[in-house]
Amino acid sequence: MQFVEADFRQRVAAELEHSGLPPHLLELEITESVLQSLEDSKRILKELKAVGVSVAIDDFGTGYSSMAVLKDLAVDRLKIDRSFICNTPALMQDSAVCKAIIMLAKSLMLGITAEGVEEMEQVAFLRENGCDTFQGYFYSRPLDAAALEHYLQQYFSTQNSSPTPSKTRAATGKPRKAIR
Repeated sequence: MQFVEADFRQRVAAELEHSGLPPHLLELEITESVLQSLEDSKRILKELKAVGVSVAIDDFGTGYSSMAVLKDLAVDRLKIDRSFICNTPALMQDSAVCKAIIMLAKSLMLGITAEGVEEMEQVAFLRENGCDTFQGYFYSRPLDAAALEHYLQQYFSTQNSSPTPSKTRAATGKPRKAIR
């Protein structure tokens, strides 16, 4: 399915109906380049919101978004591109861009996800600056469906039987068993 296809909303709604997945549990990611056709994008995003689906702008900061456009889009989340994360907090410029994107998202009441998080220092910096969620090798390598199912089963069985579920990698030095 392609975002710009005329029947995109109908196809998403049909897939949700077929799978039984509640719409609020689906977050679609679009890239900034999709937003080049602004009027179509605004219409499609509003239609997706009417279905109840979440929308995130992926790789934010690397494409075509302007502040004037962003404020008018029906999106729920910005995803900071990994190119800004990989040298954070070591490089002041990348750290400044990350902080600015986080502050922008918060000001617009959007969620914020950092992509490409690989080190504890990045997690600490991003948390300290208000980032909501993280993706990257720090938590897990990409998983196929079977491996993800196994991972989640282990995670939830550990959470249900663990006497101290609040322990994290930061506190214990062990890998965190959470998906954020």
